[in-house]
Amino acid sequence: MKSTQLSRKFDWFFWVQWIFASLLGWIIGSLFFGDLGVGIALGILQWLILRTRLSNAWLWIIMTAIGWGFGSLIILLVLPPHISVVPNIMLGLSIGFFQWLVLRKQVYQAWWWILVNGFAWAFSLLGYWGIIFVGGSVGLLTGITLELMVRYSDIRNTSNFHGD
Repeated sequence: MKSTQLSRKFDWFFWVQWIFASLLGWIIGSLFFGDLGVGIALGILQWLILRTRLSNAWLWIIMTAIGWGFGSLIILLVLPPHISVVPNIMLGLSIGFFQWLVLRKQVYQAWWWILVNGFAWAFSLLGYWGIIFVGGSVGLLTGITLELMVRYSDIRNTSNFHGD
């Protein structure tokens, strides 16, 4: 993991950047590239934020696109069309799982990422935020989690804490 300056304070700037990257990824992907384009656009814009915090952050782009594509395929082929929240959860869990493959050796308790993504996408795609703000609401929820996991990992690695 690339370590910047150790700080125990919440990185509000990182969080806001993450929200905007997620919002713009959703909008650009949805408007210009279609379903798989959302995964690619999200991956690229989120990578711009992560590239200074994670090693091999470029994998984030690939894993986000694969997670989006796999989740969409599961929804299309396996889930009945009349259920509402379950496809949103499946999409979030799929994205979270594939992104977790990038985070798992770099971030403390990275498994939380899978669950938070499932919740964030389920909540965001319900329509309360308006379709345009889906990405922003996902970024709001996942950004808090990611900031805490990355910051705690930095603190843990610096203090030679070896527990998991």
